[in-house]
Amino acid sequence: MIIGPQPTTVRGAATHLGKHPTQPKVIYPSGKGGLDEYAHFGEFSPNGCWVASGDASGKVRIWSYDNPEHVLKLEVQGVGGGEVKDLDWDPESQRVVAVGEGQGTNAKVFMRDTGTSLGELNGHGKRVISTAYRPCRPFRLVTASEDTRSVFYHGPPFRLEHSNTEHTNWVNTVRFSPDGALFATASSDRRVVLYAGATGHPVGDLDKDGQCPHAGSVYSLAFNPDGSRLATASADKTIKVWATGSREMEVELPFSRENELGEMQTGVLWLGPSALLSLSLSGDLNVFDVSPGQAARRNTLQGHQVSVTSLAVDRDGGAFYTASYDGVVLAWEARTGSARRLGGPVPRTVNLANHAGKVTGLALVRGGRRLRSVGFDDRLRTARLEVAGEGGPTGAYEGGAEVVLPGQPVTIAGAGGASDLVAVICQPAVLVVYRDGALALTIEKLPCTPSALAMFGEDEVAVGGEDCKVYVYALGEAESASKGAKAVLGGPRGAVSALAYSPGGGYLAVGDSNREITIFERSTVDMEKGREEWDRKVSGQWVHHTSRITALAWSPSGRYLASGSSDTHIMVWSLDGSLPRSRVATFESAHKDGVTVLDWLTESDLISSGNDAVICVWDVASATRA
Repeated sequence: MIIGPQPTTVRGAATHLGKHPTQPKVIYPSGKGGLDEYAHFGEFSPNGCWVASGDASGKVRIWSYDNPEHVLKLEVQGVGGGEVKDLDWDPESQRVVAVGEGQGTNAKVFMRDTGTSLGELNGHGKRVISTAYRPCRPFRLVTASEDTRSVFYHGPPFRLEHSNTEHTNWVNTVRFSPDGALFATASSDRRVVLYAGATGHPVGDLDKDGQCPHAGSVYSLAFNPDGSRLATASADKTIKVWATGSREMEVELPFSRENELGEMQTGVLWLGPSALLSLSLSGDLNVFDVSPGQAARRNTLQGHQVSVTSLAVDRDGGAFYTASYDGVVLAWEARTGSARRLGGPVPRTVNLANHAGKVTGLALVRGGRRLRSVGFDDRLRTARLEVAGEGGPTGAYEGGAEVVLPGQPVTIAGAGGASDLVAVICQPAVLVVYRDGALALTIEKLPCTPSALAMFGEDEVAVGGEDCKVYVYALGEAESASKGAKAVLGGPRGAVSALAYSPGGGYLAVGDSNREITIFERSTVDMEKGREEWDRKVSGQWVHHTSRITALAWSPSGRYLASGSSDTHIMVWSLDGSLPRSRVATFESAHKDGVTVLDWLTESDLISSGNDAVICVWDVASATRA
């Protein structure tokens, strides 16, 4: 299973959504993917064989969509070295027009197969942010700009015919109707203007009782397949559907989550004659049925827009929970891969985040009925969970249950099971333990700068340090823990970056910044001195990663250990002597820009995510048999 990230959104700008001409596929920008810089859009060619993409570096790439490898066929500099904001195909899938912010030119037409320029389009004084190619002959081009104008071109070769000055603010989007009879522009002046497709002259405005169609900037618009209806998306947190013939509103779809910024609508796309897809600033994809005489939301697709930083798995409940760099926490149904954002107080309204900064750790407590999370807002927050509900797990953060931490948290670990005991390591060198949300233990001066944490039941916690050592503390008595570590494990040749206890607690896996995994085995305990001895079971052998170890997780039986690294790979290891080799499986290039989290859903299913915000479930059983 592969679950893609949500579209990238920017406040005050449109996010362009595209659809395959014949297949039920939607395309949108998210992160970098195969690009050097962040993608701004992707667009299928009319014949469905190609995908064109543009990014922040100014490059336009043409990909072969019908090839299983999605081979890169062409790469050209789009608009004079500046970022590419939009592009469109001609109806023959041979020519591409790209617009953006360049030096000397803001718009250019070129051939799809060779990249040969067919001319630069002049006529704007500022950045061009949208363009549209008339889908029938005679060919026409329209560009829209921050200079408040749309410019109409004849061609090819394309030449400026005239400028349209009906708008008084940025023109955010321009689109032709499927038959080419009309095109429409959406602007930050709250107006939507219709023009004749062949001549480029205005036909009229959309209006609602003689007023502007929206109460905020209009970011996006889209014609339905037969051109009889037009959908508009606005910062006023509404989607509206209009009849293009009468220019009257048919349907209004409001988003009324307490006027939060994340409900602003930045993109819209028709999936069929009466199926509509909209994009919220928060990244939510909303699916509506807008059949004549009715309007109903079918579904809301949620996920992460940025790097996933934390993961907690509830195997008994068939659920898992993830958190990201922007503070968003999601509950997932493992069977279907559907997600819901956790509710409750929202410190950041733009993306409806649960923390005001990066979430650095998640821990399930009370048998999966509560979720504890820590983040860069220096808070320990608690969410009440419902796993057995219809549609998958959900939950909400409790408004008065947050705890102010003594410093910026590095991560959190829980005792597991029915317990409600969690440990948190904070900068610069503090370990705090909470039971039922109340402080139970504080060790203020750790002997290291803490960098990793693992917990074994309610009895023991291991702290990894940047000094290349692991400190093991007994939690049975606060007094003994405050006296110091009962064991200090040396051996790693880099800062400790990941820790994981085996299910029985007999082994402790240690990953470091020097790409090595060391396995320690519990051996003897000196009860009188309160000391414990650990032997190195594996040392200097598991070094197949090429970069920092970022995540470790034992399978439920303890037979396998999975490791993730910033080298993008995932590896599965085993201490089972009956196996022919210790590294039993490798998933190469699992996550672009590095793996950040992983854990086991079952003995054979491994879940992971990374800086690409993609969530993957790997079939380890099949891989180990290969």
